[in-house]
Amino acid sequence: MQKKTRSLLATIGIIVVTLVYPVTVAIWLGEWLSTLPAWGSIPLFAVLGALWCLPMAVLIRWMARPD
Repeated sequence: MQKKTRSLLATIGIIVVTLVYPVTVAIWLGEWLSTLPAWGSIPLFAVLGALWCLPMAVLIRWMARPD
């Protein structure tokens, strides 16, 4: 696959993950998160934010590999 095609597909994938991931987390954990105190939700947001980086790293690594 050419690098241009990989870049296009990875860009689309990044946009999809950026839109779908927060909505999915909000649907699955929204009610539970609303019951947590502020001090309890901060570490959870840090972990959920770090988990978001994993699929992005895979997509960017795949996009950047040479032909």
